[in-house]
Amino acid sequence: QTTSGKQYSFTVRQQPVHARMCGFGEKDRRPIDPPPILECVCLNYPSEQADQGSQPRPTRVKDPYLSVHVMLLDETGREECGLILSSSSRKQSERHGQPSSPEAGRTSPPAHRTASTQKVTRVLMGSLVTNSIQLEDDQGVEGSFFIFPDLSVRTEGRYTLKFTLFSLEGLSLAAASGTRANCIAEAVSEPFTVYTAKKFPGMLRSTELTKAFARQGYKVQVRND
Repeated sequence: QTTSGKQYSFTVRQQPVHARMCGFGEKDRRPIDPPPILECVCLNYPSEQADQGSQPRPTRVKDPYLSVHVMLLDETGREECGLILSSSSRKQSERHGQPSSPEAGRTSPPAHRTASTQKVTRVLMGSLVTNSIQLEDDQGVEGSFFIFPDLSVRTEGRYTLKFTLFSLEGLSLAAASGTRANCIAEAVSEPFTVYTAKKFPGMLRSTELTKAFARQGYKVQVRND
């Protein structure tokens, strides 16, 4: 529920199935397939006595303040897996501090030496926050959707995605007072598998929902085979 008193239903319309791990390079991104899609609808009750058995009437959301954040969890949906310690190796060879004479070379360290360092790295890559977009689904029904077309995972395993719907309504005042954005609802995806390159079975044919969004101009990759 937001500060304006609105109530929302927040669901995963398109579940992730699998992905090929993208490793620790910055350029080799392998998107989760199919792209996760969420939908938000506003629940309007016919009377103020919403807790006395009256059924809500869902309506399309037109709220510019709504955004969704995604984070990576384990297969059970209980433990966060968003960060990992990665080792980076740096080879020190003759081109790094090459000796100026044979005599200097004899007293220098071995020509090939590896220095390892560890750093904390994000496991889930891509755009982790997205805003709502008004589109028609594959049945022609207009709705408010949140799409994550470029998420990728660095390491193999079984995971889930946790999506948090929050409102930026009044955020400037909240920031001034030191409070956070208003969290409205959460949703967790079904488990999906991230494979190594050798085990990955290949990308799936695009769903009808993905194709419907692409036809309306949303930038998402479509596969027909």
